Parts: sequence; C-alpha cells; structure tokens
Amino acid sequence: MSGLKKLEIIAYEDEKFSEETGNHFKMMVNPANYDEKKMIAYEEIKEPDGGNTPKYRAYNDEIFKIDFYLDNTGAFIS
Repeated sequence: MSGLKKLEIIAYEDEKFSEETGNHFKMMVNPANYDEKKMIAYEEIKEPDGGNTPKYRAYNDEIFKIDFYLDNTGAFIS
C-alpha cells in the first residue's frame, strides 16, 4: 500500500473478519482526535528476601478510540 488514504470503516459478519457485510463508511476528512493505548500485564513474583519482582505476563487488549464528526451540510464532496 503506498501513499496516504482516508479512514475507511468496514463492517464484518464475524469476529474473525472473514466475511464483509458490504457496509463501508469512508471518512471525507481526518478524525478530529484519536487515542491509542497499549498496556503490558505483569505478575508479582515473591523473592526469598520478601521483595516483589514484576514479571512480564502478557499484553492487555489494545484500545483505539477515534472522534469524528458526520457532516450532512454538503460542504464536503467526495
């Protein structure tokens, strides 16, 4: 894929994303705001001296949030 593309939201029939519903929504402008969060889960390992050491367990679910506005004024033409 080369070059920049506008955001496109595609609906799928199942959670494996194997079959599209045919519903697509193309954004005409960039999102007003977005936020992305990635977190790592740790578990505490008890040390013989009584201390705790964090140990990697897994990645938590990633959260991606976008804010956008829908325009019905005709100001943006596709």
